[in-house]
This record gives sequence, C-alpha cells and structure tokens, in this order.
Amino acid sequence: MDIEVLDLENINKFNERNEVLVDYWQSPECHKLFGVSNNDENVKQVLEHRIKLLSAVSSSPLGYKHVISGYDDKNQSSDYDVWVIRQKSMILCLAYNYALQNMNQWTWINNCCKMACDTLAVIGVNYATNPQTVANWNIEFRQRELFHHPNPFIARGKKSQPPLFDLFPEVTEQIHFYCSKNMDHLTIDSVHEYITNTIIPNLQTEPPHHDLGSQLIQSFIEKPPCIITVWRWMKNLNYTYSHAKNLIIRMDTRMRNI
Repeated sequence: MDIEVLDLENINKFNERNEVLVDYWQSPECHKLFGVSNNDENVKQVLEHRIKLLSAVSSSPLGYKHVISGYDDKNQSSDYDVWVIRQKSMILCLAYNYALQNMNQWTWINNCCKMACDTLAVIGVNYATNPQTVANWNIEFRQRELFHHPNPFIARGKKSQPPLFDLFPEVTEQIHFYCSKNMDHLTIDSVHEYITNTIIPNLQTEPPHHDLGSQLIQSFIEKPPCIITVWRWMKNLNYTYSHAKNLIIRMDTRMRNI
C-alpha cells in the first residue's frame, strides 16, 4: 500500500479516536510530499503558485522556457521537447488542482494523479497514462519548480539531436549498422538512398511512437530529406568525408581528439 494512503488513513483514525480535526495540509507528510521544507510555510499557497507557473506554459509560445532547467537559452529544444514540457505541465497542473480541492479526502497518486491523467487523456493530453509517472514529475518539479530537459543530450550539456534521431532513437543504430557493413564503398548518396528508401518507409509501417513522430515521417514521405540534410545527420553521428578516399568514414575517438 502507498505510504500516502497510510498517512491519510492514520490521520482519519486519529480524528476518530480523538474527535479532533487534523488538517492534512498541516501535516509533516504533506510538507514532505510537495517538497515544502519549512513547516510554517503554507503548502496550499505553494501549490497555488506552482499552478500559476504551470498554467503559464501554454499561455505563450515561449512559456515552456520558464519551467525548464537552463531556460533553453540556446533554443535547442525541438518541437517534440516543447510538446513534452507542455503535456507534463498540463497534467501536473491539474493534479495539483485536484489536490487543493480534495486532498483531505483523496490520496495523491491513486486519486489526484490518476484523475488528472484520465481527464486530460480525453482531449489528447496523454503523455502520461500511469499516475505514478505524474507523481514522479512532482518529485522532480518540487525541488526547484523546474523540469529537466526532455532531451537527455541537452540535459547533460551535449549537442542536440536531429528530430528524427530524437523521436526514433533506433534510427541511429540502423544507420551505424548500414555504414559498418558498407564502409569500403560508403558515399553520401548511398546513405541518402538507404535512409529515404528503407528507414523512413519502414518507420511509416510501424505503430507510431507519438503524434509528432507520425507527422515527421509523413512529411519525409511527402518530401524526402535532401542530401544536405542527410549529410548534417551523418556529421551529428561523427562521420566525416575523406577526400583521399572519396568516401565517408566514421571518426574514432582518437581522431576526434586531434
């Protein structure tokens, strides 16, 4: 059984035994759940402030920047990254609203988080379907009222990935495998042909990871990526052009450090 359920049950039992109303919002368990370290601080006011922060994410095109670690100051976020932040913000915001309205009777995960998932899924806000996922977002957000960047490369301070690699990580392995099998005669034309004629059509036949991924693949079907775009992707994967061999080669660690 969840610890939050036990906490609420213990409070209710204490109320019954002592006939004294114990407000959950004043309990140490509540302060701990929402990351309010000062026991004298009003947890409800903290949640009201967070609701305003999360609501503002969808109120302007750049609203997501205010709840993302690092503020995306280099504008590296892809459309998918922004979509993730907006979805997380809406779901957690509604969970906080349900908490404010019902937490003396409801539990956080099984009621507030679950209701937020179920309610918003009806209108397509379905990035989270498991209430535990929303509870984990609260643990993340309660520290500094920020989300980690959804792109792990950017979160770790590394260069961002092209949307195709970001939305379909398996594509990078497929490209590496193809290149390793054809390294003796690897050209940008052959890689371009493999990506446009094999990888992208195969992705179209697979169940979509999410709406943005499906839209991206459909756009590539209608207008395949040009050779210049594919070359940028290859450089992102640490391939370079050898003028001596007139071929594409993959840089090893030693070469990248020269």
